[in-house]
Amino acid sequence: PSDISLLPGKRKMINLNNLSATKNIDVRDTAKTNSSAVTGNTSNKTTSSVSSNESTTKDKSSVSSLARQLNDAATRAEARDSSNSRGKLASYAHSVIEELAGSSYESRRKALAEELPDTDDPQLLARAKQANDFANGHGSNPFKGLSRDQLSLIIYDDSNTFTVNERRAALHESNEIESAWSHRVVAQSKQEWNRGEFKQTEFFKLVLEHYEGLPLIEQVQAPANYESRLKHLIDMDYNFVTGEPGKNANPLNNLFDLLLPRNIPIGSNITTAGKAE
Repeated sequence: PSDISLLPGKRKMINLNNLSATKNIDVRDTAKTNSSAVTGNTSNKTTSSVSSNESTTKDKSSVSSLARQLNDAATRAEARDSSNSRGKLASYAHSVIEELAGSSYESRRKALAEELPDTDDPQLLARAKQANDFANGHGSNPFKGLSRDQLSLIIYDDSNTFTVNERRAALHESNEIESAWSHRVVAQSKQEWNRGEFKQTEFFKLVLEHYEGLPLIEQVQAPANYESRLKHLIDMDYNFVTGEPGKNANPLNNLFDLLLPRNIPIGSNITTAGKAE
């Protein structure tokens, strides 16, 4: 099949403008840190039951603190998303990625390496220090294992609840999740292609499902016509070798339709230029 590359930009998105040649996938992280997640073996067989209980209590306290922070961040995110247009949300999202992974971050890297939250909570201080270490290539990501939605709450929260390096660590983990998904679906797309019908319809369905499951703040970072174009590609059920649409597709559809976004059926909130009204 053709090479499904990622949409150039701040966050990764499957590029729909490069459907004619697909062999490899570029899954480089936009928030690339020296993340060789070094994790030492801290288990000690001689640890007493008292120490074990203390550790369990600390873990529960840490999780409880994070849960409260995420709950508050979700409330702020809902207010933000409901009070701004998609265009404003997209601009805000891009500014956040620049802050966490662009040149502005690099210019402040040294100062940010010492940033700690304004709190006396030892769990929160420890997590911030872990994020600082991780940003400089040491230790593990404090947000390893969180869901995409949870990570998004941290990344785009500008309330100073989370330090810059904590938000950067969350961005890194989010990109790791996206990379794993990208590799998986591209492998499936190759299997679909190799069945002999030279189609990518099921692949486009997976990409659409993935897009629709993203938090709004991440959806708005895709081109305005991204969703409608995916639906168009699915409806066409296109054969990339013969140039013919599928059995249930409009016979007037052809490669010209496929490659030109302006020919995609226009939704109520999308202009002919592919921009949100």
